This record gives sequence, structure tokens and C-alpha cells, in this order.
Amino acid sequence: MWKSQADRKAFLVTLGGIKPK
Repeated sequence: MWKSQADRKAFLVTLGGIKPK
């Protein structure tokens, strides 16, 4: 489902309201 842990973390960060680069 996730390409990598980084993608999963980035998704969670986005949910937090902070969009990663």
C-alpha cells in the first residue's frame, strides 16, 4: 500500500496539517 515508510510518514504529517515538500 505504501511505497515506503517515508511516504507513510509524509501522509501522517499531511494529516497533521503540515504538507511536506
